[in-house]
Amino acid sequence: MADSVARHPSTLLIGGNNAVTRPGLHGMAAAVGLDLEAVGLITLDAHFDMRSTADGLANGNPVRALLEDGLPGRNIVQIGLAPFANSRAMHDDALAAGNLVVTLAEFERIGVAASVSRALDRLSHCSAIMVDCDIDVIDPSQFPAAPGARAGGMAARDFFAATRLLAAQPLVKVIDLTEWDPPLDPTDLSALTAGRWLAEVVAGFDART
Repeated sequence: MADSVARHPSTLLIGGNNAVTRPGLHGMAAAVGLDLEAVGLITLDAHFDMRSTADGLANGNPVRALLEDGLPGRNIVQIGLAPFANSRAMHDDALAAGNLVVTLAEFERIGVAASVSRALDRLSHCSAIMVDCDIDVIDPSQFPAAPGARAGGMAARDFFAATRLLAAQPLVKVIDLTEWDPPLDPTDLSALTAGRWLAEVVAGFDART
């Protein structure tokens, strides 16, 4: 990751489970010669990913691990948190750490552009940003191959719009796509949605000024 970020203005990291997000952010920081105080993380995710790290690094704890590594909470924006999909303790921990939390309900209320603008305003002090696209933020009717997806999730069109807006930002150096489990979907729908995500990222990158 560090080698790719050093050579390219944008790098895509396609997984795999969400554990790839932590080394992805560290690689980005190393490539641009920044400590964690100067880099930011935006997640599009149904979950906080704030499970305990006591049993090691895993799919459910990259945000917790990054906080423990020294990434300030003020450098983390979490968008799309689903109702009834997270514990109260994780929610409280995220707020206590200083993370900006934009629930799915708030995202839908204020809209895609305002949510992305709010995220970028929060991270205006950062010199490089990673965007974590956990595909389970999308409603499972539009992406069945995400094991962690919950009914009533984000509309795919809103996910695409947010992705394109974020990819257009020059400070966004890394974008990952995680938690796509192809065998869960016997149709082409999830693959087509993931392919559209890639097209939106490229379109956003192409719009950079």
